[in-house]
Amino acid sequence: LRQCLHNVAAIADAAGTGLGATLSTTVLLTDFSEFDAINAAYGEFFQEPYPARVAFAAAALPRGSQVEVAAVIAMDAE
Repeated sequence: LRQCLHNVAAIADAAGTGLGATLSTTVLLTDFSEFDAINAAYGEFFQEPYPARVAFAAAALPRGSQVEVAAVIAMDAE
């Protein structure tokens, strides 16, 4: 999850915003028993009030990934 969130942060930064503008995330996990570890990592990247989050167990993810993250991040209108 940390690498996924580093990637999301880099994309947000390149777009001129940051993780602090995250409105919601969707997390897909192939092993839901890892949720506590994922929850801890999530807390390293986001501060209260935390963005909305949905987490799903998935039988498999592309390329053997164990975690996938989708994020909705607000941007300033120009």
